[in-house]
Amino acid sequence: MTLSNIFARCIFNTQDGLPAVCLYNVLGRQKYSSASFYNEEEAEFVCLLISWLLSNGVERHQIGVITLYKSQVYKIQSTLSQTSGYCIVNTCII
Repeated sequence: MTLSNIFARCIFNTQDGLPAVCLYNVLGRQKYSSASFYNEEEAEFVCLLISWLLSNGVERHQIGVITLYKSQVYKIQSTLSQTSGYCIVNTCII
């Protein structure tokens, strides 16, 4: 994955210099599974970003990922577990 195909828009918190909210557009192909959608490229990017944040001093409880699709939640969970050994503790699927 290269950063050249990723567009980010962030709202920064001026106290610590870290963005409070970032929205990312990752080019990839949407797939369908179990009556829901997922995107492998997006899941890989989320996992890279989470690993980078954790290795740069951001605490687990300070990181949140929002996705609209149940299959994407499962794809992120499995990718994160396989690539870095981290697991997602809390999920909320509505």
